Amino acid sequence: MGDPRGSLISPQVPLVGSPTEAGEVCPAVTASTGRTSMGGALAGLDEQVTVHSLYGGRIAAEETVLAGMRSMEERLDAEFAADAARTARMQAPVDDFRTALMGGAGNAEEVGEAVRRLRDSAPRFEPSLPRPERRREVSRIFTGSIGATVAPPYDYGWTSNRTSAGAVVSKVTADRTTGFCEYQKQASGGPSGASARAAVGVFFRPPVANGRLEVSANPSFRLAWTTFCWHCSTHSDGFIGIYVGRYTLGGDFETAPIDEKTYLWNDDSWWYGTSDEATSSGFPLSAQFDVDSNHFYALWIWCGGYDATGGEGLFYFSNSDSQFSMDVPSITWKLT
Repeated sequence: MGDPRGSLISPQVPLVGSPTEAGEVCPAVTASTGRTSMGGALAGLDEQVTVHSLYGGRIAAEETVLAGMRSMEERLDAEFAADAARTARMQAPVDDFRTALMGGAGNAEEVGEAVRRLRDSAPRFEPSLPRPERRREVSRIFTGSIGATVAPPYDYGWTSNRTSAGAVVSKVTADRTTGFCEYQKQASGGPSGASARAAVGVFFRPPVANGRLEVSANPSFRLAWTTFCWHCSTHSDGFIGIYVGRYTLGGDFETAPIDEKTYLWNDDSWWYGTSDEATSSGFPLSAQFDVDSNHFYALWIWCGGYDATGGEGLFYFSNSDSQFSMDVPSITWKLT
């Protein structure tokens, strides 16, 4: 494994914590607690050290890691604009139909044409689904592993939100000290949209030249969402997943080897709407990817969602709202 003592990060990267004292033993981490017990001559003592001991007691500062999330912010801006454009495309044929329908029985030809445009706007599958991104793998033999289960407080917390027109995000939090994340948002009137993201995460850098890292967590959650509309489009979705940022030792964000979203709901409504509530005492999340000691990584458990409405008027309206809360009791990594 090499010597885990001292700084593992370039001096240019802001660090937090204190380095492990010279000569201090840094034993293997127990996967059940994310803490370590001293072995050898110190076996039987209650003294324990944290997972940060693997990194010499120092990790990349939160401002360094969050600076790397700016690329995510830029992507969220693009996604929010794309979602707004999608809502507008979906709403246009509905507006045509409603206008024609309000013209009365003598307007049958125009109503028929509006129905045709509405039918043609229905989503259709592409001739072939694009292949998923392929990562290059190499065959290898491994003889063992090292791992840790890290409980709060976590190293990092992050939130992001966007709104347009009459939409609001009334709450979005990510408490790294407890592992609790939540958001609450509503889109109404409009056309309008609201998105929110929240995440908690930990620092990681492999104590070996390279390997395969498995990240897992079992967060509990509670959710409630509603779409309500009449002759108008409305949308609501929400996800949970794992996100991993890879950084150079100089602190620059490179890429996201894992960008996982598992949607817990995803609804489009036009004529009336629907709703749902759900809870989970432990939702399993897991991802694997290759790592090397020339980089450090931020391992995030995240959640988020988007609500949108097509507008409102004298004879049409739409409303969408959602609430989501998540508790992350631990984040586990295993390096092989």
